[in-house]
Amino acid sequence: MNEGKCHLQNGGKEFNCTCADGYLGDNCQIDMCSPYKIADIVFIIDVSVSQNETTFAEQKNFVKYFIAQFPFGPDRFQFSLVLYASEPHAVFHLNTTYDNYTIIDAVDNASIPDNKRGATFTGKALAFVKGKYLLRPTVGAQTWTDTLFF
Repeated sequence: MNEGKCHLQNGGKEFNCTCADGYLGDNCQIDMCSPYKIADIVFIIDVSVSQNETTFAEQKNFVKYFIAQFPFGPDRFQFSLVLYASEPHAVFHLNTTYDNYTIIDAVDNASIPDNKRGATFTGKALAFVKGKYLLRPTVGAQTWTDTLFF
């Protein structure tokens, strides 16, 4: 696979592969130059009155750490952040252009408008993300890849 050379051993019961540069794995199936599957990832965070600032800060730290692990941009990983309580609020969209520093700053500065705080309406947030807004190509959804929600 991927121009690797595999050889039978032990009377044909086992094999060993020598992988081409940039590949590894038992069958040379892992592309080290692009080890990740591309995806659109949407973080959905509850900021209702039942959540405190400490919890919100911890959630934002998780999002920043997660984003920092992946290459991002068009044709790579794309990220979006939605905060919700009584109403969902998109902080940034999948097609918002950021570099490593500005996307982290956008997460750090995320807040929900006071008029959208209140009780927890998770269903509204999921419906918002699923079909009404973020999964459309006009906001950057890559229709040929997976979209994951956290």
